[in-house]
Amino acid sequence: MQINWLSKLQEIPVIHSAGLLSVTPMQQGLGNQSLLLTTSQGNWVFRMNQTQLGVNRQLEAQVLQSVKSLNIAPKVIENNPEAGYLIVEHLHQSTWKPQDFSSTKKVKKLQSKLEQLHRIQFTAPASRLDHRIPEYLKDFKVVPHNVSSEITQQLKQLADLRFWSACQYLCHYDLNPLNLLGDHPWIIDWEFAGQGHALIDWLVMEHESGHDLSSFYPEEINPDWVQPLKKLIHNMMVLWRLNLSA
Repeated sequence: MQINWLSKLQEIPVIHSAGLLSVTPMQQGLGNQSLLLTTSQGNWVFRMNQTQLGVNRQLEAQVLQSVKSLNIAPKVIENNPEAGYLIVEHLHQSTWKPQDFSSTKKVKKLQSKLEQLHRIQFTAPASRLDHRIPEYLKDFKVVPHNVSSEITQQLKQLADLRFWSACQYLCHYDLNPLNLLGDHPWIIDWEFAGQGHALIDWLVMEHESGHDLSSFYPEEINPDWVQPLKKLIHNMMVLWRLNLSA
């Protein structure tokens, strides 16, 4: 735990006003450290931002504002990218497990939530996968040549199929089971969200859960997009894992 943050918590007006009762470190994610704050006004999660490749905190703030009315994300108490923190309501809910994606009932509830998200028109070209990935390839420490070559080919194939021009809506980009909570379900960790296409979110979930979710794909897609996009997502996951352990 960063001790200097603990001394600063009481200096943050919203926390001071809420009446801070206790602070408990939470399991640290891949790039951020979070604290569970017990206050007189309820339980909050205080996240200390860390620099992460592909994450723009100002864009994250824009995303959180865009989904505020959808009732799919925890309530934001305060978001201060300049000061390096985010405070959200704590949801005492269990994260999903891969087997939850075999429940048609649960996935249909999730589908209903995502349909709202994927109707939000969103323009932030730098957050689109075809813009992000070349930056990843430059900055990752470990990039096997064969994987890099395949990714470049898949990006071009999808461009030829006019997939990237169809990416005009808000996409979460990181819908692994740990970012889904409860039966509602709630969606957390929006820091990679940006301009994209609903199909990306479904294929990420399919990859991360190991379940065939094709019956939930958006209806208005070019079927030729599916295989190159699946391969692109697979290769990107390979690179993420290689570089997390590097």
